[in-house]
Amino acid sequence: MARIRPIDPEKASPEARAVLDRMRDELGFVPNVARTLAHSPGALAGAFQLDLALRSGEIDDMLRERIALAVAQENQCCYCLAAHTAMGRAVGLTEEELRDSRRCTSPEGRTGAALSFVRALVRRRGKVEDRDLERLREVGFGDAGITELVAMTAFFTLTNYLTHVAETPLDFPRAGDLPPEQ
Repeated sequence: MARIRPIDPEKASPEARAVLDRMRDELGFVPNVARTLAHSPGALAGAFQLDLALRSGEIDDMLRERIALAVAQENQCCYCLAAHTAMGRAVGLTEEELRDSRRCTSPEGRTGAALSFVRALVRRRGKVEDRDLERLREVGFGDAGITELVAMTAFFTLTNYLTHVAETPLDFPRAGDLPPEQ
């Protein structure tokens, strides 16, 4: 049972309802994590604006979903693993790419470097090493891309932490356990 219940969008404040309505228009429904964020219209609006802004950056939807999966796996967030597994499939990620994302690996250099950086960022609480940045730069990330990786990691960590605190009910199919590496 949720410790912070998701708000019925019809009963949300006018400010929160405007954001929730926009989400419904874009996604076809309002995820429970957004309905939980709606308890604070400011938190909801801020998270929604950050998400929109990052979607117009240089990181494409496929890498974005892979980053979300890596962060959720590192933070052991069942809700976000479920949500981003579904969204990853929707943007065309294969089952292998979904699994590799959760392991923070990829045979593709740019993606692998980004996922490795995100893992280091979460595990070291932002205190990455020079070699982490050098690896990103070697595969084509500039300062803007690195900044976006940090911002995305922070955004996804926010939703991971909120769903942990709230015990947000799943409204996506469960992602399942990560199979052991072979």
